[in-house]
Amino acid sequence: CALPISVILVGIAAAAAHFIAVRHQLLLLEQRENGFRLLFHGNPLPMWVSDLETLRFLEVNDAALAQYGYSRDEFLSLTLLDIRPPEDVPRLKADLRIPRSGFRNAGAWRHRLKDGRIIWAQIANHLTEWKGRKALLNVAQDITESRRSEEALRGTEELFRSAFEEAPFGMCLTSLDGRFLQANATLCQMLGYSAEELKGGA
Repeated sequence: CALPISVILVGIAAAAAHFIAVRHQLLLLEQRENGFRLLFHGNPLPMWVSDLETLRFLEVNDAALAQYGYSRDEFLSLTLLDIRPPEDVPRLKADLRIPRSGFRNAGAWRHRLKDGRIIWAQIANHLTEWKGRKALLNVAQDITESRRSEEALRGTEELFRSAFEEAPFGMCLTSLDGRFLQANATLCQMLGYSAEELKGGA
């Protein structure tokens, strides 16, 4: 029994509509993947995708290769533990046990480069799925120089504080209107007031 031509045409139209819809979805998915690839691989900051369970690197961008000194194959054979100093591994394992959802600023971490140097990296990550695996999309910003500057500044402040407090002569800091902001022990002894009394307007 032959099907009427109208049934055949409706079937062909439905199949064509289905094909067009599927093709459209595939094109949208391809465009989205191309956009991600451009943002990921072209990003000037080091980025990688790591498996949440095995901690293996699943993908890595060119900026990470340049920063860390590994080839792509070398990087993809490593885990997150391999780029940490051994003494930082327990902290990393504890951090990875924290429940995650979406974006997270993971803070400052020490990372070991291929040549053995240690840098400080500010890490932000996002829970995602990568080829069917739970994964973290990570962005790393090298903050080594700013950390060194902060440490040097803290050292300078401590040196100033120590020199100020232990000076054998009276020293003080005052506001523009002449109020005492800080006075060392020698000045307090010379004037006969405590530092609090001087700051209070004695």
